[in-house]
Amino acid sequence: MDTKPDAELPEGFFDDPVADAKARNVEYVDKDEFEWEKFQSEIKQETHISEQITADDDFVATEERHIEEIDEQLAQWSRVNNIVQRKEELMKHKMEVDDTQEDSSSDTDDLEFNQFLNWRSKKVIK
Repeated sequence: MDTKPDAELPEGFFDDPVADAKARNVEYVDKDEFEWEKFQSEIKQETHISEQITADDDFVATEERHIEEIDEQLAQWSRVNNIVQRKEELMKHKMEVDDTQEDSSSDTDDLEFNQFLNWRSKKVIK
């Protein structure tokens, strides 16, 4: 019998794929396992991309919310400035009225003036 020790067996010689790979000195790769690992790696990549998109969206939403808060603060400061200006106008008006009128009429002016300075008012009274 002439048998060559270097002779290779054809792929699929054994019915058992593990024994076939072992006899040919090749690493056994299960097709299902290979597909499963490939699937998991693709899912991991897509998950990473999805997390990046979500993080970007969160960042943009946070920045937009900060801008809206700043705009709201500016509007409130403008309102405060309007109230302070109105107060100063009323104070000047009161000084002018006090100079021209007697002390008896100043009590009624104080009541009218205090009505405009109600700190709980939501609008500037004009």
